[in-house]
Amino acid sequence: MSVIQYTNHYKCQDGKWLALSNTAADVVWPDNCKALGIEHLQDDPRFENRIKRQENNKELIRILDEVVATKARAEWLEILKPYRRIMHAPLNDIEDLYIDPQVIENKYIVEQDHPILGKIKVPGFPVNYRITPAAIQGPAPELGEHTEALLIELGYSKEDLNRFREEEII
Repeated sequence: MSVIQYTNHYKCQDGKWLALSNTAADVVWPDNCKALGIEHLQDDPRFENRIKRQENNKELIRILDEVVATKARAEWLEILKPYRRIMHAPLNDIEDLYIDPQVIENKYIVEQDHPILGKIKVPGFPVNYRITPAAIQGPAPELGEHTEALLIELGYSKEDLNRFREEEII
């Protein structure tokens, strides 16, 4: 039998989502009850131990759905912060990634100076190497920005480039 009694994603009052899980079974159950404001369920016969919580998993998840829906996700994250043994995490959507502390710390999103847009946030490198660290070298080129340099590198002359411009090839 599984020991994961109520691992699930719960929708918060603000429409954002929070993941909660209890794989430590009975040890963490009192902290979960206290943090979530459901102390009355700590000794409830339906949920008094991991086996009972697993047997009544659907009812427990229904209750937790209702409880979590009473507060915004940011509120729950603050409430849960001191409870280090409670497994929880926000479920980010794209907008959340730009402000997620772990994403920022791991440099998955980095700032870059763009010649037209100013400071912008761009994806960083998902893997870093100690000896050859990766780094953003510069912004993506504008349309046609390197056309002439590439054509010259390929052996075309300045006269060829002038002709290409006249013929609207470049």
